[in-house]
Amino acid sequence: MDNSSDIDIAKIFTELAKTGERLNGIPLPNIPMPTMGGRVFWKELANERGWKLQKNMFANHCRILDPDDVRRAWGSEADMKKMLSGLV
Repeated sequence: MDNSSDIDIAKIFTELAKTGERLNGIPLPNIPMPTMGGRVFWKELANERGWKLQKNMFANHCRILDPDDVRRAWGSEADMKKMLSGLV
């Protein structure tokens, strides 16, 4: 089996994870996951009625946590700011 396509896909997803950018306008996939609230490695950019916008200190992507600290979305800072404004 040729693994060259697997390598290309892995590179794409690695770059997406680093930058938090969209791929051809498609939002990044998200599986709602419980978090520890971002006490380590995350800078809180906004908190609106318990919904948090946080930025990762190393990878520079952002995420939105609901009031129960469940990750509801992740991506670029600009996309997450737009999404947060629509949630609250």
